[in-house]
Parts: sequence; C-alpha cells; structure tokens
Amino acid sequence: MTLAAHALTQLATWPDMVEAEPSCGIGRALRSPYGEIAHFHSDNDVDLHLTARAIKRFEEHLTA
Repeated sequence: MTLAAHALTQLATWPDMVEAEPSCGIGRALRSPYGEIAHFHSDNDVDLHLTARAIKRFEEHLTA
C-alpha cells in the first residue's frame, strides 16, 4: 500500500468525509460538506486544501 492509499484510507474514516468524484474527473477525492479536501491524482500526487492556520504553521518549511 502506498502512502497516498494509506492516507486516503485513514482520512475516509474522519467524520463528514466521503469519497467523491474529483473536481477534474481524474483520480479519487475526499470531500466534506464544505468542499473537496484531498484530491489524489495518482499514488504519488495529491492536492490538499489547507486552511490559513495550517499554511501559517507550515510556512517556514514551505518557503524553504
């Protein structure tokens, strides 16, 4: 099992998260009632919707 597949399996157990058709039609996606949270294009390529608070927490690592 790839890390992406493991993440998908784990995230799908969170409350209000459901697997859904991805916005671009390719791969797999998880969404909440508010929108798409994670979009797995492939086993190695994942888009995540992060909140401003999460981005701020990772800002130093992301800019490096």
